[in-house]
Amino acid sequence: MRLARVAGTLALAVVAWARDTPIVHHTYFESSLNKLLYFKNPATLLGLDRTSGTVHRSSDYGAKWTAISDIPSGKASRLYAHPFEPKMAFVLTEDTEHWVTRNEGATWEQFSTPLAPTTSGERAISFHAHRTRWMLFTGERCTEETAGWWPFPRLVCHDEAFYTKDGFEQAVRDHKAGDRTGTAITALMDKSRAVAKCIWARHTLEFQEMAEEAIFCLEIVPLDNDKRTLSEPVKQSATNATKVHYAHRRSLSDDLAGMLDGLAKPKTERLIVSEDFFATHRVVSFGSGNDGRGGDRAGGGVVAISVVKNFLLAAIGHAHSDEMDLFVSQDGHEWAESHVPLPPGAREDAYTVLESTKYAVFIDVESSASNVAGSLYRSNSNGTYYTMSLEHTHRARDGAVDVERVHGVTGVVIANQVSNWDNAQKGDILGRHDIKLRSRISFDDGATWRYLRAPAKDADGQKYACSDSQWESGECALHVHSVTSTRTPGRVFGARAAPGIVLAVGSVGAQLLEWRDCDTFLSRDGGLTWTFVLKGAHHVQMADSGTALVAVSDLDAVSEMQYSVDGGLKWKTVALETTIRVTSLVVDDDGLSPVVLAAGSVRSGTHAHAQAVISLDFDAVYKQCVVDANDPKPNSEMEKFVLDAHDTGCVMGHRAEYVRRKPDAKCVLRLDRVLEPQLTDCACTDHDFECDYNYDRDSSGKCQLEGSMVVPKGQCRNKGDRFMASSGYRRIPGNTCTPTSRDPDAPIERPCPQAQPDTPSSPKLGPVTHHTLRVKGEPRLMVFPNSTDYLLMTSEQQLFRTDSEGTKWIEIDLATVDSKIGRPVYLAEHKYDTHRAFVYTDRDVLLFTKDRGATWTRINVPAKANALHIRPLLDFSAEDPDWLLFVGGTECPNCHTEIYASRDNGSHWNRVTTHATKCLFARTLEFHTLPPASVVCTGYDGKSEQDQPHDSPIEVRVFTEP
Repeated sequence: MRLARVAGTLALAVVAWARDTPIVHHTYFESSLNKLLYFKNPATLLGLDRTSGTVHRSSDYGAKWTAISDIPSGKASRLYAHPFEPKMAFVLTEDTEHWVTRNEGATWEQFSTPLAPTTSGERAISFHAHRTRWMLFTGERCTEETAGWWPFPRLVCHDEAFYTKDGFEQAVRDHKAGDRTGTAITALMDKSRAVAKCIWARHTLEFQEMAEEAIFCLEIVPLDNDKRTLSEPVKQSATNATKVHYAHRRSLSDDLAGMLDGLAKPKTERLIVSEDFFATHRVVSFGSGNDGRGGDRAGGGVVAISVVKNFLLAAIGHAHSDEMDLFVSQDGHEWAESHVPLPPGAREDAYTVLESTKYAVFIDVESSASNVAGSLYRSNSNGTYYTMSLEHTHRARDGAVDVERVHGVTGVVIANQVSNWDNAQKGDILGRHDIKLRSRISFDDGATWRYLRAPAKDADGQKYACSDSQWESGECALHVHSVTSTRTPGRVFGARAAPGIVLAVGSVGAQLLEWRDCDTFLSRDGGLTWTFVLKGAHHVQMADSGTALVAVSDLDAVSEMQYSVDGGLKWKTVALETTIRVTSLVVDDDGLSPVVLAAGSVRSGTHAHAQAVISLDFDAVYKQCVVDANDPKPNSEMEKFVLDAHDTGCVMGHRAEYVRRKPDAKCVLRLDRVLEPQLTDCACTDHDFECDYNYDRDSSGKCQLEGSMVVPKGQCRNKGDRFMASSGYRRIPGNTCTPTSRDPDAPIERPCPQAQPDTPSSPKLGPVTHHTLRVKGEPRLMVFPNSTDYLLMTSEQQLFRTDSEGTKWIEIDLATVDSKIGRPVYLAEHKYDTHRAFVYTDRDVLLFTKDRGATWTRINVPAKANALHIRPLLDFSAEDPDWLLFVGGTECPNCHTEIYASRDNGSHWNRVTTHATKCLFARTLEFHTLPPASVVCTGYDGKSEQDQPHDSPIEVRVFTEP
């Protein structure tokens, strides 16, 4: 980054203010700082400007900035802090030369890597939580290929993993000696083996069950699409380079070429693990076949792996749908499927793992067709059984969810619900803009929820007049902007160093208004009660452990900012030296820094069009408060705060006594750490329990069984057995209350159910059996994902169905639909609807099923199937399951194809084109560049393929409105 200069010097302006007024510093840049990185000592921070490829450093809380001379301008691309080494950070480039600092950016060392950093979206460096000098580096290897009929070269890229055990120290020494190849960084596997991600098992401080050397990798491997099995990677050479089909960098030309030419061979990802840096390794099996090895109902491979606190989570995809399964492990060896009780009609299409605790995992499961609503679930202590926490949670397209913890207090969560979720479920484009949101708050880590109570008065001092019944129903409550719509970067609600103090932007009424129509509110009791503090929506931040509150409008350019040093009772203004459109207010994650930084663009004056970073320094506003950080006690300047959500002073089973500055104290804290609360466990009450797995509260509030009982492993083996069953209640994970004799979670003896659920904790016992179906001709099996239903068609035109995983088969007589239908010759599964399949017969009749083959319906097709044997005969759209593409044709000789499209599952057809050799819907789950209904075809200029010379050029045609 280059700093704007005046007369050859850095343009800095310092304005000194009197007592109780912050000191303001202005720094101007030619382009914006895209990322600010605070070290553990918040006085020192780094700023990355990706536009100019420059890194800047400040050692005085952002008052003055200097460009880092060790890193040439134009080089810096990424900036990472080491999460477990407080003075260490990395600057990566788009090439193979990078920089590391070990002293908060005071000096930098250059090193090289064998490859440039990955561009997959995953972090290029993975850090070990305990061996902090051990790091994994993921780089990208690209080769240029030209193959098939597509005339243009394409970049085919894959990621490879490397490791260092010395924090790149040897790589630094090699670089100084002239070695730029990165040989000091060791390859984790052979370069022919592509990975999507590699992480240490000990990626978090909480996970300590595996060996320190344990590494998990998602390996990308080719998939034999006919057999749904994995092919081992082929070592790359000059003669067989195209046989290694790795995931490649996306582009329109590459996608079209691969899609139409068949070069983009199907791939899957499997999870592999090693405890000796891949001298040996094993493929992780999840016990269900859904591990990327193929041959199973899902067969979609491992989609993602992550470490959340002390849980390992793996998401397993399905080959023929968007659905996924979630598996969990607490030791890296034994994996169990997570049981999520989805509501009727919901599918596990997408998970968002939210900020969790070491006691439970929080996930939000996408549950609406329009991707705007989900369902929030929380696990038990081992992550296997989930209970519904909140339904209709608001989601953004990128998977962000409006569920956010209130930092500084334990167990408090704020979430936004889609109140008109029934309309949002329709999934139409306009429905997304008509979403109505309401805010809920939980004081027991998501076990129960209530609406936010509205303030007593509005901006004009008038009462809001919200009755208790209106508050309880949400018709007159406070609703606040959260993760998906806030303008505040980082943590949205509260800070660890300011317990109970929360600033929020929102509105009072039946739903949340647009940001521009909202006002600014404050809570000093963790969200229990709120006060109106400023009219209009503002960027908000806190400094010095809640001593100073800062707000600035982002709707217009401003020449002043507002602040309060008395807990929001009075707000003052501080003038800026120019007019600025502020885009963000920033402080360190814990809220310890006495300085708030404002970033924005200058609108007028000498520095018009420059980017500004403004620091508001409250360090010298008052003297330092009297407080012992090791043993904080209330005094004339410090107060005790206890969150009293249940009128007992106990939350999550304990009473937490926090010490914080009194709002009217004439002092600043200047802390170097967060003051820890004093905790005292409470006797258990009903507030400390929630419904167990497969139980839900009835109208009276009691937990009633809604599904099958979970039978513990090893019990109920004999007829007439009894077992100790769940009472329907469980203590909230993480709750520390002291048990009493009245607790509702004591197990209850019950008779064993006649049939146990098929779960990992209660495996079916008994002899192995087999079932035989004898058919004529060669069979072709079609499996409906995530079900026990299969279809089987033979080359002798027989069609069978089973709904019991093959234990019993029934031959389907299509004559029951119509006596003139004929016999099946073509079977197609719907790629995006796991309940549909299609059959074409020898009498040119098309049928479909929407219930996995139980019933069949005839579809009138506009032409006979093409006689050129061009397949697939049908194609399906990822945008809408009712959109079909049919490859018909004319009679031979002189025959040609005729392509038809339907948007209502075959009730009506439109001809798209003729003489095509192949046609597909352009948009897939991964490729979204073209309009939703677009069709891409290859073909010749008005002639059939059989009439073309061998070297005739092929046309690629895109139809955006077929």
